[in-house]
Amino acid sequence: MASPVTPARFKNIPDAIIEDCTEHWLICFKPDRRGVIVNGPQLVSKTELLDSHPHLVETWEAQREEERAGAQRIKRNIIKYAHMFGDDTQSLPAPEPPEEGVACDQRLLPGTLHSKEPFACAKAVALDINSKLRVRTTKAESQ
Repeated sequence: MASPVTPARFKNIPDAIIEDCTEHWLICFKPDRRGVIVNGPQLVSKTELLDSHPHLVETWEAQREEERAGAQRIKRNIIKYAHMFGDDTQSLPAPEPPEEGVACDQRLLPGTLHSKEPFACAKAVALDINSKLRVRTTKAESQ
């Protein structure tokens, strides 16, 4: 970063504060009559700039205050919309755990084929096991 300068060394008139550093401000300068900015951004002591160009500091502080107010406004809007569109998780039942196994919907787009035999879904496997148990108990009862 550039070294700090004193206001007496300004070749051009300071235009605006760009960045706030710990003990200095990074400032940019107004262009000269030809429209050329001779000096690039430089660090200037906060106290010296406040003494020599207080209007820059006032503008900088006003911009920071406007940014803080905007951030607060955005935060309030986010909270408001979260309450407005958010779900009321207190009144909803707990979600059911996902079933293990293959999804029951194994349909494909028209004209496409399965690369292998489709797997039976978890519900179909459970129904198949129950039906086999019923068949076995029925056979055992009949003997």
